[in-house]
Amino acid sequence: MKEMIFEKTKVLYAYMKSKKLFGTIFMGIVALNVFLPSKLTDFITWVGVIAWGFGFVVSHFADGTWNIAASDKVQPMSPTPDNIPNAASADESEKNAVTEALIVMTQSKITALLDEELGDTEWTWGTEYTPKEYALYLHKGSYVRVFLTDCEFDAADIAFHPYDTVELINFTAGWFKDIGRAAVAELVYAANSQGIKKLILSAALIPDIPQKDNWESLCDILEEDGYKASVSNLGIELTWPRKKVKKLSEEENV
Repeated sequence: MKEMIFEKTKVLYAYMKSKKLFGTIFMGIVALNVFLPSKLTDFITWVGVIAWGFGFVVSHFADGTWNIAASDKVQPMSPTPDNIPNAASADESEKNAVTEALIVMTQSKITALLDEELGDTEWTWGTEYTPKEYALYLHKGSYVRVFLTDCEFDAADIAFHPYDTVELINFTAGWFKDIGRAAVAELVYAANSQGIKKLILSAALIPDIPQKDNWESLCDILEEDGYKASVSNLGIELTWPRKKVKKLSEEENV
């Protein structure tokens, strides 16, 4: 019987709360007590307060736990774009990590091979492909050309398969000896005769000039030959002292 009373009281309280019935009746009683005070309205007010308090206590503590109304319950989190793990993003991050590891491993191996051949040498990838593509070519059995800096050689052809090989290349020095020296001297001699003190060497002036990856090496060779040279965005900036022009004039008259 006691449990039945508890259950019915809880149901009544929940109904009154959800329908706001009790609140409406209670506010009416309070208003009646304010505007028409009497012992009867005072008694009714106290009965309403006690009934509400009893229903509240029974509803929340009859079973030993708080009974949260259905409207106050925490609803299960529904799957939305904000709370679903982005599987595509995770896969992309994993792929990027693997690619980065492949590039680093490949670069380390190339550095070790070049160190065996030349000692402490710096190198760079070419500009035709990305580092990822170069690394994949090497591991698939192709050779890749890397470019050397601060070295007597301009480049090296590297292969990993069927075994590690390094073929050093000095094509800039060979080009300058066979073609470049005479071409540059002719341009400088003509420019100096017109009062021009600087040239920008590029494919526009010398069609078969080595590729941009080799310009640093070419600058070293030009300076060894008596010029002042540096790489710019437009080409190789070339200047020359008077004694170089005098030497060119003497060679022209020989």
